[in-house]
Amino acid sequence: MTHTIETGKELQVFYDQDHAGILFQEHFNIIRHGDHFKTAILEFIAYDEKPKIFYPSDLYDLDSLTEKQARLAVIQYMDHLYTPKEVIQLRIDMYNTWREYLDDLIDELNFDDIIGDHGPDIPMIYNIDYVSGYSQGDNIYVIYDPSIQWIKSDTFKQLLFDCPVIARLDIYKDGEHAEEYYLEELLTDTYNYDRDEILEQAKTKIPEHYDFLSKHLPEYPEYI
Repeated sequence: MTHTIETGKELQVFYDQDHAGILFQEHFNIIRHGDHFKTAILEFIAYDEKPKIFYPSDLYDLDSLTEKQARLAVIQYMDHLYTPKEVIQLRIDMYNTWREYLDDLIDELNFDDIIGDHGPDIPMIYNIDYVSGYSQGDNIYVIYDPSIQWIKSDTFKQLLFDCPVIARLDIYKDGEHAEEYYLEELLTDTYNYDRDEILEQAKTKIPEHYDFLSKHLPEYPEYI
């Protein structure tokens, strides 16, 4: 960590692993932990949202299906499994509606069946991304709501495998804390530290501190 105090100025620059952990807790619901045989499955949670996915059927809006559509989905799926029609009829007699039947049928599957496109032929209301990290085995399925507009191509990889930059400049006058600058806000991407970009922005936005920053900003921050 760069921690410099000079003439009433204090600079701290580092990759914040604790903050990365907090962001993970805020944004992901763990549906299944990964191991040597299974890939982890996570639900992405937008700000102030609550987890919504607990069972495979939660991936679908079954209430929007008509009884005809639900019946067709059940029959097509059961035909795919070579299920005798009398078995299908026996099971439907146990339910009030075809949608209830379909709901239970989906929940008899696991998430891998759905991800592998082995479930009933009905549209999901979520997207599923396969995210890879930097080491062998760092692979995760992320389920997310496609209506969230601010998700970028690298959002999940950064939240799962990277750490955000913290770059703070504190100004003291007469021994008292007077000002604070969040230099990471000068970066286009707070996960990718760029000394030159901060300096270029500082030249026009906080020119009075440019010389100090050009002298003390590190080339490569440490991970803390």
